[in-house]
Amino acid sequence: MKLAIRSSRNEVIKIQLSSLLGLSSKDIARSNTNYSGISLLSLKDTSITIEKSIRNIEALQVDEKTARALENPEKTKGMSFFNSLKSFAPVEQFDHLNQILYAYRNKM
Repeated sequence: MKLAIRSSRNEVIKIQLSSLLGLSSKDIARSNTNYSGISLLSLKDTSITIEKSIRNIEALQVDEKTARALENPEKTKGMSFFNSLKSFAPVEQFDHLNQILYAYRNKM
């Protein structure tokens, strides 16, 4: 499972995930995106099910294609609209990402 998060909340969200899902810190890998206000968390435990709630965690579940586009939007076909995130301050990028993903999913 991949989660897009606010970079500034990285440690807090890792603690929440550990607490709510019973993951250890070695099961959660963080990576940077092309946008300083957004980071990705990869949860290594494949036994995680959606029934285990992440609703109270400020994170967006993303698929592999979206994660790759956040890391390098120019190389991911059809996802260049993420470049609009660069026009926002890092503290606003996560909120704008939420809006972009909502619009993108509703067009599909």
